[in-house]
Amino acid sequence: MRIEGKGRIDRARRVAFTFDGHRHEGFGGDTLASALLADGVRLMARSFKYHRPRGVMTAGSEEPNALVTLGLGAAQVPNARATTVELHEGLVARSQNRWPSLGFDVMAVNDLMAPFFGAGFYYKTFMWPKAFWEKVYEPAIRRAAGLGALSAEPAEDRFERAYAHCDLLVIGAGPAGLMAAWAAAEAGADVILAEEDVAPGGRLLAETFWRGGRAYLTLYSFAGRNANQTLGLLVTRRMEQVGLDPVGFVANDYALLIWGLQRVADPAPLLAPGELHEDFEGWLSENAVMKRTFRTAAVIAMLIERNHPGKRKTGRQATFSSDILYDALRKYDPDHLMLRITRDEAARGLVDYGRIETMLERVQGRIDTVAAPHVTPLAAPLLLEMGKVPIQGMAQNRALEEEAEHLMQEAGLG
Repeated sequence: MRIEGKGRIDRARRVAFTFDGHRHEGFGGDTLASALLADGVRLMARSFKYHRPRGVMTAGSEEPNALVTLGLGAAQVPNARATTVELHEGLVARSQNRWPSLGFDVMAVNDLMAPFFGAGFYYKTFMWPKAFWEKVYEPAIRRAAGLGALSAEPAEDRFERAYAHCDLLVIGAGPAGLMAAWAAAEAGADVILAEEDVAPGGRLLAETFWRGGRAYLTLYSFAGRNANQTLGLLVTRRMEQVGLDPVGFVANDYALLIWGLQRVADPAPLLAPGELHEDFEGWLSENAVMKRTFRTAAVIAMLIERNHPGKRKTGRQATFSSDILYDALRKYDPDHLMLRITRDEAARGLVDYGRIETMLERVQGRIDTVAAPHVTPLAAPLLLEMGKVPIQGMAQNRALEEEAEHLMQEAGLG
């Protein structure tokens, strides 16, 4: 299923493929299943034993029904799940376990006999004569109840394989898996990150709910406390700019919780990597972190002289304040090498922005927002978390104005 504005679908790139000899078209980023569904094809397979019509039931590798054969000749691959097959130009796919066609399967007559066929009935029924089981009964039953088949021709393709060892194996490259692998690698571990999808990144879960007259937004990034805290500073800054009146936020290792006066219906615009990066640059440049980092870099680059105890400068020696130098470069040469180094060092060493940026780029367009009727089990611990950060902004002014208005009305002066 395609959802407008979501996922990896590239509607500017059309992809032609065939299914059971019929030509179809999809888009770049489609799976075989999503392209067939969008083209009106619902029937994709027949059931294992009774040959009942089957369509797509799930959206991933757990799909039990839509099993197809890919390719022709020696290169054909049976029992591929249509929900995990990435569409590409010239893909040839066909249904399996049917005869003569998917729409009209003679073996569907088995379904009429289903009331009389108990589980494993053939092991009790086809017992005599004994020699018939191996030569007659079993081959016939396997043909009637089989799935796809290999071509039996030697394949000329070369397949990758590796005998790999690691300190940590992370299965699943969603936000949690990526951040776990990142943290382990930074600690010096040899990490293998395994992902069944065509690309890492997964999806980002966002939850919204009301509690105590406040609208809450929870983002489950699994990026670590420092990164989530920085994300909180940036997202609340964006919320302030668009009039969503944030009141405060709190972060822990796995999530960020923000509360305010307005409900966030769609958090995707607040998490756009490009705009957040601009906000990050603006916030960081105004922060004391940048000036402190610049001072260290300027001393190393010998732009300013390090102060030594007991050594006094003469009046003829020119002395420069690192703050003045920093402000001058920001104003007249914002892309100066020293400023780029300072930004990189501050972002990497102090606020973990790199993790945030990587996570947001991976999940762009794949944010699942759940409007919960009440506080959720994963959000509840965040409400009890210490270190809540208040936002000094328009929300406070608005709350004071509303309180003053209620007070005036209560006193009969409104």
